[in-house]
Amino acid sequence: CILGENLWRRPILPGTTDVDQLEKIWQLCGTPNQHTWSNHDQLPGCEGVKRFNQYPRWVKQVSEMIGVETCDLLDKLLVCNPRDCLTASQALDHDYFWTDPLPADPKTLPSYEVSHEFDKRGHRNQAPVGPPIP
Repeated sequence: CILGENLWRRPILPGTTDVDQLEKIWQLCGTPNQHTWSNHDQLPGCEGVKRFNQYPRWVKQVSEMIGVETCDLLDKLLVCNPRDCLTASQALDHDYFWTDPLPADPKTLPSYEVSHEFDKRGHRNQAPVGPPIP
């Protein structure tokens, strides 16, 4: 998801509830079925969940906007069935990371002040929740 959010510069799955979040995931990745993820409907927490609308996989339809290698990497990462998702090692070996334009040398990149979303939300002055970090 983070790769997609970096590309579109916005959340790609902005769900407001758990059920809405699943609906957004299915809209992007395709609604699971017995062929794509057998027994997905028997996972813990699925009891009593309504049937979702049926959506096809949408990820590959954006290849013209983001490039073939980028689209292929996203398509292989944004998979509902964990058995079909790329491992971190497989993802790092994907053509996306080895095709021009290659990443810039970090020494040539500008540096920025540290910024964290947690701080931006105004939680700076709240007391720590747990014991101090050693």
